[in-house]
Amino acid sequence: MPSVDFLFKDGNHAKLPPGKISVESTEYGSWLASIWNCYVADPDPPRIRVLDDFGRLVLGGAATKEGCGQIVYGIAVIDNLAASPQHKATLERFRKVHHQHELAVRDLGLLPEGEMHARAGTSAPYDMGRDAKRFPAERILAAADLASSLQPGVTTRLEALMQDSDNAIRYWGVMGVLIRGKDEVAKLRTPVRRSLTDSSPHVRIAAAEALGLHGTEQDIQTVVPLLLELADSPKHGSYVAIHALNAIDALGPKALPWKSQILALPTVDPASPERVRTEYTAKLLKRIGESL
Repeated sequence: MPSVDFLFKDGNHAKLPPGKISVESTEYGSWLASIWNCYVADPDPPRIRVLDDFGRLVLGGAATKEGCGQIVYGIAVIDNLAASPQHKATLERFRKVHHQHELAVRDLGLLPEGEMHARAGTSAPYDMGRDAKRFPAERILAAADLASSLQPGVTTRLEALMQDSDNAIRYWGVMGVLIRGKDEVAKLRTPVRRSLTDSSPHVRIAAAEALGLHGTEQDIQTVVPLLLELADSPKHGSYVAIHALNAIDALGPKALPWKSQILALPTVDPASPERVRTEYTAKLLKRIGESL
């Protein structure tokens, strides 16, 4: 016996599904009611699971299909309300609280991991994070906010970040270009290329990834050898190497001509914690090898 399932159009309160006039309107319910009338009147209908479940529920039984009755959904539907005008005030309130929290805890996640350890030196990262000279959290958070905001028309501001005296702010300047993609890379190609010689390895890696993903063939020929050199764990440390390997991984098939060199990279940095030294770099290299 053939069966039928209905795939209803996605929608939410901010963006109604096609054909639905308002939240209170019943176009879909009215249509299902007419289908139900035909279904129960047919002596030998094809099986329609959702209507079978409706019948079971009306008679006091249990549904079998997700989304009917008390059956728990096995799928989580995420509805991004960030652009919803109705939720703008809530979004701004959340952002304000989050910003205050970032400054209160002095979140070291604003730094690439290698940069965090480099700033900490022989002290604990926690102590470094509470030193305003070594970790100017307000300035770095402002740079990260701008970079990740996707706000248009900030090309000049991103270029200014890329010229800052602080490694982390220059890093976020380049990341702002990378996050915005091809068009922004084209606008700032010269300063991004200049960042390939930055004193910070993390700035160099971010610039290499931006040019590798959105630059020219000549850029690819330049940035992959640079990333390979920085992915040498004994030479640059595991944290820098992992960042470089993640950038190589992001390049996907563009890195294929260098596959043998990638897989031949040394992975053991004696100065790194054991788990980082014995697992992280090796697992990342294995993944890259399997995906190329």
